[in-house]
Amino acid sequence: MNRHERRSTLRRKWVLLAVVVILLVGAGPVGAADILHDTVDKVFLEQRLKGLIGKTGLDPFDPVSPLAEARVLDIERGGRGEYDAALIRFIYEDGRSRDVRVWLSHPYRLRPGWTYTGLDRYNTPHEALPGLLLDSPDAPVRLGTPRRLDHADPVFAGVAGFDSSPPGGVDRLIWSPQGDAVIVSRGIPHEIRLDLLPVDGGEPLTLPGGAVTLPRWTADGSGIVYVRYDGGQDPVLTMVDRAGTVVWREVGSNVDGYAPVPDCVLFVRSGALWHISAGAAGDVTAHRLMDLPAGWSSGVIAPDPSGNRLAYTCGSDLCLFDRSTGWSQRVELPYPEPGIVRDPDGTWRPPSRGRAHVLNLKLRIAWSPDGQRVALVQSDQNARPLLLLFDRDGSLVRRIPLGPDGWVVDPQWTPDSKLLFLQTFPAYGRRLVVVDADSGVAYDLSQPGWHASGSLSPTGDRLIVTGWEPALWVVPFERR
Repeated sequence: MNRHERRSTLRRKWVLLAVVVILLVGAGPVGAADILHDTVDKVFLEQRLKGLIGKTGLDPFDPVSPLAEARVLDIERGGRGEYDAALIRFIYEDGRSRDVRVWLSHPYRLRPGWTYTGLDRYNTPHEALPGLLLDSPDAPVRLGTPRRLDHADPVFAGVAGFDSSPPGGVDRLIWSPQGDAVIVSRGIPHEIRLDLLPVDGGEPLTLPGGAVTLPRWTADGSGIVYVRYDGGQDPVLTMVDRAGTVVWREVGSNVDGYAPVPDCVLFVRSGALWHISAGAAGDVTAHRLMDLPAGWSSGVIAPDPSGNRLAYTCGSDLCLFDRSTGWSQRVELPYPEPGIVRDPDGTWRPPSRGRAHVLNLKLRIAWSPDGQRVALVQSDQNARPLLLLFDRDGSLVRRIPLGPDGWVVDPQWTPDSKLLFLQTFPAYGRRLVVVDADSGVAYDLSQPGWHASGSLSPTGDRLIVTGWEPALWVVPFERR
């Protein structure tokens, strides 16, 4: 910095100080603290926003036009135990603009300023993580240019902005079997809102609410099955059609896990397998098929494409069962590894002692479209996520670590059963990961500044993703 620049910087600081003093004198003792906080906090935010100028990518940036300017319009103070927020106007080089609300970590009331804002992740270096290979020429797929789904905006009316949790207020994005629509699931149990959104245009539809579990499409894509409260004391297993009309309600007791298959909807209750036949309507009574041959432990149940062979969790193991032949197999799963930690010098290493807590472990299961392999993911915020590939009969084929730590949601296969797409959350971030099932190599496809979560279409040629801001984007998923 030369002498002229130093003088100019010093002059601006004195001007800012003079403005603050004048405002304080005129505001009186009560409003003085608020004005001081607002003034200093806006300066703080503007410094953070400078790192975003000129960048392109996903939210909060337009994927084509770089960000030219970001103005702090207002600071909104939260109450006790609540978050503050800043209303910021993003102005792009092509002249367009967008106003967004950015969450801020609760400030220290004795002094202005925050240690964290909802935009800080966009300034975080995009670095390689253990077990995840950054996008390279060897990656089997690449991501194309994102396309924002403007017609999805009504779905997010009233949803919190940047840095809400889950991302953008969205829990999951669930494609229809035909790849023409997604269910946007968001909220907390007992208050989950489900919206059906046609991907290529059309009005979103809010489905009957009160959902307490994630929805699942029927095998033919004509209906959606989920558990919801509809006025009674207990949740009810329900199927609705694409118009949001209730097709049937199962009037039994609590349901532990369920999975639509071509000829029926299977579900587990009290360790037994039950079914509701395709074509059911009205208030229906399920039929008990049989007791499951090994102890049921959670709501995770995954059928193969035929609907005959089931994979489910039993204790801390994987169980396989064929409902057409009665064949069963129990497969012991490895104990979860502790998460890898980062030293002050930036290197990653296993912790010196301790191990992951098995009670917090989440298991997710998916059959390959050809029905020959089962993908199972173990993950926890403090464990090292692990992808296990088994053959149809339960023999372990491959063991693949997925980053240093963090959750992983349901794995998704490409239609040719060769690649797996996974949404991971390592190091408190978000990464879009693809795994070559034959080689076991995991590629991180995320772009710098994205921090997006997404879901792979059944056709395997595009993702639907959401960033920190409540908005949806379609991204081409192109094979090399």
